[in-house]
Amino acid sequence: MGTENPSAPPRAQSRNRGKNHADARPFAGVVHDNARHTENFTVIGNHLLQHPELSLLAIGLAGCIQSVRPGTAVDIKSLAARFPEGPTRIAAALRELETHGYLHRTRERTPTGRVVTRTVSCNKPGHRAARETPSPRPARRAAQEKPPPRKRLPAVPRPSCPAPTLLQAAVDVLSGLRHRDPRLLLSATDAEHLAPGVAAWLEREVTPSAVRHALTENLPNEPLIRPAALLAHRLAAQLPPPPPFRLEKVARGLASFEPSVTAYWFEVVELGLANTPHRENWRQQMNNVVTHFPGHKTYFEEKYLEGKAEGEAKGEAKGILRALEVRGVPLTDEVRQRITACTDLARLNDWLDRAGTVERAEDLFTPGADPTELPKDAP
Repeated sequence: MGTENPSAPPRAQSRNRGKNHADARPFAGVVHDNARHTENFTVIGNHLLQHPELSLLAIGLAGCIQSVRPGTAVDIKSLAARFPEGPTRIAAALRELETHGYLHRTRERTPTGRVVTRTVSCNKPGHRAARETPSPRPARRAAQEKPPPRKRLPAVPRPSCPAPTLLQAAVDVLSGLRHRDPRLLLSATDAEHLAPGVAAWLEREVTPSAVRHALTENLPNEPLIRPAALLAHRLAAQLPPPPPFRLEKVARGLASFEPSVTAYWFEVVELGLANTPHRENWRQQMNNVVTHFPGHKTYFEEKYLEGKAEGEAKGEAKGILRALEVRGVPLTDEVRQRITACTDLARLNDWLDRAGTVERAEDLFTPGADPTELPKDAP
């Protein structure tokens, strides 16, 4: 037990720090303790800082020039006033930078006649040709293409009679949908597109509350990308059938107008019904509602009397012209025009009586020109 085992391995030795270690620090030279800059810094390439041919003064001067703002004076006099190196050493360093392409200096004459030195600092020589003049103003960017047109909304039903009051009621229904669901906030353009569809529902005797319920019931839980498209689809897909055709309600509504208006629209509806089975029923409604009372000067009565008088006047004028032509009395265009244009039946009757005796057609219009007419003082 007390014998020593000569074959036992010696005590483990620690490895030398820095030998075969990736993170080992060198025994000599610089050690970097870097922090990442996020503001107020300048990026300078190693090709400048480790340039094999530039002097330390030229490298430092180049770094200083690259870090200043555009427009800062970097002439020999200004640099000599800023740094302890004299004008001679600074001028030599500037010439070094010019030789290796880090600096370009040109002399230019201003519009006032003054000669100035324009200095251009290049942080990477050779990346583009040196410019003797300041960079031109970049060309105006081409006008961006117009955004793609907005996808059209699905078509909606149309009312048979788009009355303004009906469309306004439809807009009111659409405006109130956002109170049921904030996702249904519609633009004015969307409301204008959807209003005829809601009007078609209202025209089919669907109440506004029923329309709102149909449009807002069982909406999806996810966000609505195009709420107007969803509403347009529901308005078209769930459109209820038209109500039964009730002529009695139309007749009662028309009967509330003036008699002349009622008679006019009753005939318009009858023409619209054409040869449908509802036409005979509508004619019965006309008999029950439209009654003509002579002497009340209704629209139809006035038109009838005007037409009757006009027809009688044309007949009288035609008889006068015929009587004169049979007798061979010459007729001028002026006489024909005056006879046919007259609508006074009493005067036409007087002319007809004279047409059998006058010698000239013009004598029809002159009282007392009839040779057979006796004087008023004759016995």
